[in-house]
Amino acid sequence: MVIDDCTYLINTGGFYCVVDKKDILRVVPIEDVPQEELEVEEPDYYQAPNVYFCQGVPSGNTSSEKCENAAREAMKQLFPEDEIKSIEFITDEFKKSDLRELVNGFLAMVTNEELKEEAKKATTEFEEVLQTKKFKEYYTSRINVYDKEDEEKNSVRCYYAAVDLKFEEVVIMRDGVERSRFCTSLGPGYDAVSRLRMGIIRAFMKRL
Repeated sequence: MVIDDCTYLINTGGFYCVVDKKDILRVVPIEDVPQEELEVEEPDYYQAPNVYFCQGVPSGNTSSEKCENAAREAMKQLFPEDEIKSIEFITDEFKKSDLRELVNGFLAMVTNEELKEEAKKATTEFEEVLQTKKFKEYYTSRINVYDKEDEEKNSVRCYYAAVDLKFEEVVIMRDGVERSRFCTSLGPGYDAVSRLRMGIIRAFMKRL
């Protein structure tokens, strides 16, 4: 599976790993691969769940309006039985600017003088990593859906819609499992940034 121009996800026989061109020792001709290995199906875990491809740019004058309309259309096509209560444009973790805001906002709360310098270094480190990693970025909206089992419509479930920055596709995430699958589909670049972000937050939380 090709992740980007020079990064690949391969099955090494029992587990998966990420390699780039300099890691590849040699290319094996397809005729030299045993038939039983060719018959093994790739898992869909590395694919985004519930993908809807937009039929043209959604209507709207702002990014939030376009995202809302894209999410509504995706829900209509993918989950027509779900009744939407409302859709909210939110800051999430699928744009570099959102990740930067989340980290910088957390580190800005560090008031301990001894930790301030470390917080500045952590901010710089995160920004450097963020700029070097490649992954597809998405706007995010929260979709509030009435619970089908509640006839009184007092209960609401939250779905999330990720809309790519070109408004070409929408990914609907209905629960934590689908969110994890979506995160994984973004590739090793996103995974590296996300792990660094959580590592920074956990390290400082222990000392605040």
